[in-house]
Amino acid sequence: TSVNSKYNGTIELGKGLLIFEYNKKGPVTKESIGKYMVMSIMAHEFAHIYQYAHPEYVFKSGVVQEIHADMIAGYYMAKYLINNAGTDITFDYEAQKKISNCMSDMGVSFGWLGDTQYWSQEHHGNYYTRAVAFQEPWRCLSGSPTRFSCRSFSEFLSTSVSNAEYHVNTFDKD
Repeated sequence: TSVNSKYNGTIELGKGLLIFEYNKKGPVTKESIGKYMVMSIMAHEFAHIYQYAHPEYVFKSGVVQEIHADMIAGYYMAKYLINNAGTDITFDYEAQKKISNCMSDMGVSFGWLGDTQYWSQEHHGNYYTRAVAFQEPWRCLSGSPTRFSCRSFSEFLSTSVSNAEYHVNTFDKD
């Protein structure tokens, strides 16, 4: 992928990447998650557009910016799945379990998009950093204890940069 959103909101996605991700099965459930992976990648790229449109977000490094985009994508996907569950997940264990499994599948798959080129400006975060960052918003939205609040998107955003920094400093190592 490439982002030119700093100038005009354009993102470019490779056809091969989209086809590969669209045909993906979840590593946890073995169910098709392709549609959700394409949506997640789009949410990640749109997060970059949001970042560039909001210069108040200052990132210590490119990898922090990438992990921040992963967290925003994870928030979007968790909200999307919750809103389309057709039930109140607070009281529906099966619906909550299904969303949790789907978020786990996507988190693992997002982790696979990571790398270990820690020296590179293009470093997107290693497997574990990306997997954890993507799934963290679901843990918050489902009521599990996390380092931040997610009662609203604006509240989530208020601590999201420091949270991305925490994830990079804690997990993005050999």
